[in-house]
Amino acid sequence: MRHPRKLVLLGCLAALIVMTILSAVVGWAAPNLVSSLIAV
Repeated sequence: MRHPRKLVLLGCLAALIVMTILSAVVGWAAPNLVSSLIAV
């Protein structure tokens, strides 16, 4: 293996956490942005 297993695991977990937070923020912000754009 080219990279250590612990480093690969940390990278995968970090990516999962970042994508979860990003999707939660977009899911929270998108309805607010869409409703404000439609209402104008």
